[in-house]
Amino acid sequence: MKTTIKITIFILIVLGLIYRYFFYIDFENACYVILKPSITEFSNANIKRAIKTLKHGAPEDYQTFCTNVNTIDPNPSCGGFGGGCFHSSKSRTKTIDISTSQRDLAWTAAIIMHETCHAIQYSEGRNLNEEECYKVDDKTIKTLMQL
Repeated sequence: MKTTIKITIFILIVLGLIYRYFFYIDFENACYVILKPSITEFSNANIKRAIKTLKHGAPEDYQTFCTNVNTIDPNPSCGGFGGGCFHSSKSRTKTIDISTSQRDLAWTAAIIMHETCHAIQYSEGRNLNEEECYKVDDKTIKTLMQL
């Protein structure tokens, strides 16, 4: 009996840690995002806080993000340690790369929206246009700074 309780508690703790570090789930808005493990960042907490910042501070952007992204890879890629990237090879899984552990929440939220913009461009069969996506992240920053 005691062994069963210990095993159950251990499993619940492990599941809780997996949820905390590797998933963003918002049932109310049907937003489900997998946060891949990172080899360079200890925690995905900054990314999760940025997503929550979008939810409360820029709800339209949040819905756009939730519709077009279902996986975030926090490992540095073409955006380096302070940015993001969209790889068309990962588009099938609606994946964006975000590595922003050193940045503030508004900046991270803006990078999320910038890479979401590229995901939308790709899904619509358009060329990836940086100018269009810089306008999107600029709009996100302005929206969040008005709060």
